[in-house]
Amino acid sequence: MLDDLVKRGKIKRANISEEMYLKEFNVGVKDLNTAVETFELGNYKWATIQSYYAIFHGELLLIHSILLYRYIKT
Repeated sequence: MLDDLVKRGKIKRANISEEMYLKEFNVGVKDLNTAVETFELGNYKWATIQSYYAIFHGELLLIHSILLYRYIKT
């Protein structure tokens, strides 16, 4: 499916650098640590929001790794 979208010009392959991986990872870790601190202070709603951001960065990291793998493989 992705290859078809690339052929039709709907999406483009991105060059994902190791720097981008590390950035997403570090931002996710920072967000998770902040969420834990916020939770410990009793601000549960804000801690939940912060933890969602940590998950978001983890998902981006996973997507980047899949796209890089597909990019290298082809």
